[in-house]
Amino acid sequence: MPRRGSLPRLVEVLSAASNAELELARTLARTLIGGMTAFSGIADAIAGRDNAAGFGVIRLLAGEPALPVVIVPLFIAILRSNELAAGLEQVLAGLQTDVLPVEQRFKELLDLPETERAERLNGLSRLSFAEQLRIKRLLVEFGGTPAK
Repeated sequence: MPRRGSLPRLVEVLSAASNAELELARTLARTLIGGMTAFSGIADAIAGRDNAAGFGVIRLLAGEPALPVVIVPLFIAILRSNELAAGLEQVLAGLQTDVLPVEQRFKELLDLPETERAERLNGLSRLSFAEQLRIKRLLVEFGGTPAK
């Protein structure tokens, strides 16, 4: 029997998958890739160096067109295993509660008009230099420029 991640097994899984399984796998894959990408960016910004979490490659793979071809059937196979599905559920729960909201808050902050953003960041100077630096790097990470 082919292994879970082998190409023949992935083709077999896709062929036998229901529409509901395909949709669930696509949704979970988007959440995992988005969450890992955000986590990698947050870790890099906090540490002040590239690939701080060791997930730098996920940022490259996130835009790779072949990724869904492999990850969707892999997720379906994972979901069919109680043990693997439980582990995946824990990872996704952590990303959804602890990582993706941080990314969302910074993106919302960056979407504010400049004056309102500056007002919200006004208290930044009361933080330690290290904390100020982390927050400024997070703002840059998510596509903005920090208030002076």
